[in-house]
Amino acid sequence: MWKGYNKNLNGRRIKRRELKRLTGHSFDEWCSLTGLFVSPFPEDFISKGQILIRGEYPKFKMRAENKNVKFDIEVDLLNGIIFTENFLLRDTGKKRATAAFSEHLRIATAMGFIELQCLAYGGLSEQSNKKYFHGYYTWAKFGFTMSKLDERKFIEKMILEKSDDRCLQRLIRNKQGLDIWKRVGDMWLGHFDLKEKSINRRIWNLYLKGWFN
Repeated sequence: MWKGYNKNLNGRRIKRRELKRLTGHSFDEWCSLTGLFVSPFPEDFISKGQILIRGEYPKFKMRAENKNVKFDIEVDLLNGIIFTENFLLRDTGKKRATAAFSEHLRIATAMGFIELQCLAYGGLSEQSNKKYFHGYYTWAKFGFTMSKLDERKFIEKMILEKSDDRCLQRLIRNKQGLDIWKRVGDMWLGHFDLKEKSINRRIWNLYLKGWFN
């Protein structure tokens, strides 16, 4: 499954054994962290592309892009944080996105990480002039909560919209609120505390139970 990969850390190509020694985890384990190697993904979902591991230990980036997927994930081993800058699944459907994130959560926790972060993109596509990036509501449904700065901006928008909602998840729970956010929302920085009983875990579990209409 791991065809076409490349490994580069601290400015040079390294062997699998050295990656394991440096990071404590094998190349296959890092690839599995993306969540893309769990059913219902087909066997060759990213095997025709590359997974690049580049950067300066103990912080490095994982990158991949082909016709099915694109992601940029920064791993901070020192602080136990995984930062997802981009994660785009093309034409995969809701079930695959949910399966990938569920596996991502499981493996990140098992590997000892304490927090996930993401850039929740939302905005207009230059090509079609329509809302193209939907991360600004999808990541919220998956349990990510806003940074303090973005939360203040969100509340200001809700005051202007004469909405009583002060939480993005409550706003987008129904179609009316989701339509408001699609119209006025934009990118925000998200956080996900991996502790078992965190608010983020609780939101994720609500999502799995169909809490969001």
